[in-house]
Amino acid sequence: IALDNPVMPTARPPPPTPSGQQFGVNLAFLRPVNTGNIRQSDTEDARKYGGEKALDGTPATYWMPGESSRSGRGPSTPVFEIDAEGPLVIDALTISEPTGIANIRAYKIEGMVDSDYTLLAEGTSIGVRKTHTFPEITVWKIRLTIMQSDGAPAICELTMHRRTNHGLPGGGSVAVFN
Repeated sequence: IALDNPVMPTARPPPPTPSGQQFGVNLAFLRPVNTGNIRQSDTEDARKYGGEKALDGTPATYWMPGESSRSGRGPSTPVFEIDAEGPLVIDALTISEPTGIANIRAYKIEGMVDSDYTLLAEGTSIGVRKTHTFPEITVWKIRLTIMQSDGAPAICELTMHRRTNHGLPGGGSVAVFN
């Protein structure tokens, strides 16, 4: 069978960086992510539950860690790490579990500052959306550790923001609505 000259698809432009009414530009959008492991997919899409799904701006997709164990000593601690690809000034984070999945009971979020991790936020339940604000800090990475969950944990969105832009690149903006 001979194929006629197939038309190659043109590259799609990258999707726009999402921004929220409360915090402005999502600085985590489509950044590199490391999750260690992911839940095995029940479809042909091997990356169905990949870490990048929590940074794609689509609430219907999510990261779900696998149920692996380390040396038979029980389940491993789910860790989700975002590479900021250089120093990034932030002062707010949001985190969300997918609709219908609210299993996380304890978590912490840390930022890599000067080669060490510093605690930025911690909490218990997350639900639809949990927001954390803190003084401006320059980070190289952000690490979410899920310390306790009832059932399989999942994250559909993790965002990073800089609520004020002091004329520096990468700064977000804040919109105030009454």
